[in-house]
Amino acid sequence: MKNRTFNIIVLSFLLMMFGLIAIERTSNETFLKIQNYTVSVDGGPDFVYRNITNLNAYYVARYTSTNYQYISAIEVTDSRHTITSTDVSQSSMNYNYLVSEGITVTNTCAIVAITMLLNYYEDNNLLITFNNGNTSTDWFIRTMNIALANDLTTATEGTYLVDIDNIIPLVLNSLQLTTAMHGDNEYCNIYSKIQSNIGEVVPALFHIPDHSTLAKGYMQYKVTVNERYWSWFTWKWRQVDKIEEVLIINEGWYNYGYSYYPVDLISDGLLNTGPYCMTEIIQ
Repeated sequence: MKNRTFNIIVLSFLLMMFGLIAIERTSNETFLKIQNYTVSVDGGPDFVYRNITNLNAYYVARYTSTNYQYISAIEVTDSRHTITSTDVSQSSMNYNYLVSEGITVTNTCAIVAITMLLNYYEDNNLLITFNNGNTSTDWFIRTMNIALANDLTTATEGTYLVDIDNIIPLVLNSLQLTTAMHGDNEYCNIYSKIQSNIGEVVPALFHIPDHSTLAKGYMQYKVTVNERYWSWFTWKWRQVDKIEEVLIINEGWYNYGYSYYPVDLISDGLLNTGPYCMTEIIQ
């Protein structure tokens, strides 16, 4: 009887392990499919907020409900950490490329984001021995030409996320640098990794649904609300502060300067189930 019980336990354990393996394999297959079929295209979604007023409106809407009564919101003092980087207009880059190469391009936000990243590296002497005083237009044309030649982007349909990190080393190799540098895509713990980059005074690419941007900073935002809670068999209200985290980005439309992206919108876990990604340069 004891042997039978032991055999049942062992069999149950093995079935559970095979089930977990199947789940993990399915999750990984889904993850790869998401990566392969997510494309960066023109224009930011509605949840890219282009000024503090619009960001504040997001929190008003989020914390006005049966469970919350919105009171106020304000940027936390000394919580903003940003680096100076050149913002680039996608429409301007597309026009300059047409004039230079005779090719009409659209949906180029990923190429624009790479342009801003590489432009920062050159302006701050981070490309080792290379500094030719390239303009943003120079970087855009070089990057677009190399990406098109290697089938890593399209002229009008955008760029797959999985190809973005492959474009960067080809562009850097074309400069004949003395030190190898490459692009690295990350699909989890995005916010903390971008924080780390900003702390090291280098930006990273930040890809959200259907759009690629340059992450240049972050800040905290304090939202004060009345929160409903259950106590002694009745609902009561108490005032609490919610500390929200926000990424500061160059969206690729230089007339705005920079925009804000609430971190709570990122689907960011051990297995990133949303079309989010960050790309950095690794030396």
